[in-house]
Amino acid sequence: MMILWRDSLAECAKRRALNPNVLEVLLPSIAAGGAGCLTNIALKAVGVLLRASAPGVEIFTWAVLVALPALVQLNYLNRGLQLYPQTVFLPIYTAILVLLSTVVGAIFYEEHTELMAQPRWQHLFTLGVTWIVTGISLFTFREPESSDSPKGASRSSMARAAAATEAGAPAPIAG
Repeated sequence: MMILWRDSLAECAKRRALNPNVLEVLLPSIAAGGAGCLTNIALKAVGVLLRASAPGVEIFTWAVLVALPALVQLNYLNRGLQLYPQTVFLPIYTAILVLLSTVVGAIFYEEHTELMAQPRWQHLFTLGVTWIVTGISLFTFREPESSDSPKGASRSSMARAAAATEAGAPAPIAG
């Protein structure tokens, strides 16, 4: 889906560099988180097979299956960091990755049966998911700190760089 709207997402991200639309930030976050979820499942499978002393062919097969989603994850992670401020993109991506890894991993390894057997754990899991969704939703109320500063730069770092440049010293490297 992101491939279809790649140019329009990039244009919108440039227009709203300091205060991006959260729904647009979710696109690369969900793609990277979904691929990361599959990577985590495949890595756990490699670990289970190694512990069970499985034949090398099975271990190799799962190890190869790790590579494709890992490459997709890195692609969308880099794309999200390229388009959006890291203070917005990384928390959303991390929340999506944790949520998807937990849900899909529980289904794949059939760990959900224990969760569904006890109402207390169901309520706690639902509460955790609600907190994650609420946290992501709070980004919609985010206000940019100023409209003239470049993407990701704070006022204090820009002021230090301007003062150092005026004094004839090289501008400090942001880090």
